[in-house]
Amino acid sequence: MVDFYTLFLVLSRKTEQIPFSSDKRNKIQEFLLTFGQHVNSLQKNEDINATENEKNYAAGIRNSSDLGSRKQRYNSLEVEITKLLGE
Repeated sequence: MVDFYTLFLVLSRKTEQIPFSSDKRNKIQEFLLTFGQHVNSLQKNEDINATENEKNYAAGIRNSSDLGSRKQRYNSLEVEITKLLGE
């Protein structure tokens, strides 16, 4: 699942858009549920049609305290959230 710390860091860079409209909040919620489910499936080695960012995020979980892994998770989630918010 998407970790709160990474999500907080990504969203904290979007302060010019906060507070989000209810439409954007709903889009973020739906995205996070799907993203998290895909990451969980990848962690279980299930064969799913995942995006490259979901794969990168899941790969960054294995060494969750490693700086490189944290950056990998941040970058993967940031790209997806930025696309979602239309920046």
